[in-house]
Amino acid sequence: MAPKGNNMIPNAHFHKDWQRYVKTWFTQPARKYRRHLKRLQKARAVAPRPAKGPLRPVVRCPSVRYHTKVRFGRGFSLDEIRKAGLNPSFARTIGIAVDHRRRNKSIESLQLNVQRLKEYRSKLILFPRRINKKLKKGEATEEERKLATQLQTVVMPIKKTTRKIRARKVHEAEKKFSAYTALRSARADVRLIGLRAKKAKEANENAEDLTKIPKVPKVTDKAPKAPKAGGKSGAAGKDAKGAKSPAKTGKDAKGAKPAAKPGKDAKPAAKPKEAKPAKEAKPKESKPKEP
Repeated sequence: MAPKGNNMIPNAHFHKDWQRYVKTWFTQPARKYRRHLKRLQKARAVAPRPAKGPLRPVVRCPSVRYHTKVRFGRGFSLDEIRKAGLNPSFARTIGIAVDHRRRNKSIESLQLNVQRLKEYRSKLILFPRRINKKLKKGEATEEERKLATQLQTVVMPIKKTTRKIRARKVHEAEKKFSAYTALRSARADVRLIGLRAKKAKEANENAEDLTKIPKVPKVTDKAPKAPKAGGKSGAAGKDAKGAKSPAKTGKDAKGAKPAAKPGKDAKPAAKPKEAKPAKEAKPKESKPKEP
């Protein structure tokens, strides 16, 4: 086969007596059998306890990339042990792994592992430490002990659940929904929460000040008026749009100050100037053209 990709062209030089550097794995089958014998020896030593170790909690993998996956944890937290009605030191003696460093960051994980402990406790056959003495609370009788068998697999494995979604009709709201718009609006709400709270507070404190009241867009249900029949809508529209109201000047202007009241120190107001009459334009005489 031809090489793939922009890689280095293989050009190996076997000039270093390569037979000396070859490592063989002829002992692999024997090691496999040796590991099998060790597992059997360990299972006989811990019998009738589970061969694959103690009960472990169900936890979420760390980081955003893997937090949707579930796996076994190192041990149950102290809160989970106490919520299940057990003592941490006693829990270690009945095949429950305990990790005093672990902290529960959600109620769901706490409830899940507490339920897991209670289920394990209900299925557990607890052998007494001393058979000849009187049985304590929770210890199994002789008949129950005869029914006990050693578990060769993991204690209470994780069950993978798959949800089947049925086909259905797509609603109008789902068609109009935009994930981009929803995300941008949510980010804007978080960014502007302080500014909006400040404006609302100022509006409550200064109820009479109209400038502090937040603007609300006007919504009108009126339909636009239809143009009159027979009229030139284009010319009329331009004249109407281009017409401007006469600007206020002088005393009628918006920014004009009110006149001061007469008093001792008040100066007499200046008399308004009389407007001069406009000059009449003389009509131009048109000279007759010569033939």
